[in-house]
Amino acid sequence: THVSVFIYLMKGENDAKLNWPFRGTVVVSLLNQLQNDNHHTYKIVFNKVTPIESSGRVTKANRAKSGRGPGNFISNKALIKTKEGTSYLQEDCLYFRIDSILLKQDW
Repeated sequence: THVSVFIYLMKGENDAKLNWPFRGTVVVSLLNQLQNDNHHTYKIVFNKVTPIESSGRVTKANRAKSGRGPGNFISNKALIKTKEGTSYLQEDCLYFRIDSILLKQDW
């Protein structure tokens, strides 16, 4: 019924230089393929109540045990042209973009 979007933290070579657990906001957009506006955007927040499985440093695997994001990012019906000039699904393809990663700096 819906498309889900989840952000998973991944292990990286500079992780030792970062503060953990991750705190901040990741802005993700599903792109409107007909024109450069009316993108479907969602902010995924990592804060002090985010489970450590989603926000902690990844050390034993390549990615976190669980992701963070909406299980109902956009309905299947909304993927197809819903109003003039808007279509997220073209030729069986969806395009997502990470618009920004805003870090909360507590240090």
